[in-house]
Amino acid sequence: TRDWSSDVCSSDLESFTGKSIDLSTPFYFDSSDEILKEDGKSKDAIIIAKIYEMLQSSGPRQLSARTAELIGVDVSTVHTAVQVARRNGWLTSNGPGKPGGQLTESGVEALKKAKGEERIARILGMRGDK
Repeated sequence: TRDWSSDVCSSDLESFTGKSIDLSTPFYFDSSDEILKEDGKSKDAIIIAKIYEMLQSSGPRQLSARTAELIGVDVSTVHTAVQVARRNGWLTSNGPGKPGGQLTESGVEALKKAKGEERIARILGMRGDK
């Protein structure tokens, strides 16, 4: 299998944040059930949606599976996070059953509110150390 973390980490960590990030502390995502329960309050849904959006630049094929592999969660968690992000107007849709999408303005705001850039840099930095 391909290590997608190298595609994202090398160029994207620097662009996310200039802040010092502690990569030694483990990061855990909520489960699918927890994301569904939190819905619009789910910080993990917007973060997973952003990573999903980032990975589509390398092609739409198996986008959810590649996202799940990169961040170490089940594919069902990615599906749930994308569903929640779309339902809350954070992520656009390319049509029924088609992968991909772009963060909307409200998605960008939700990502900022969740301190998503720092969290994504931390997550991808941890995965890049493999």
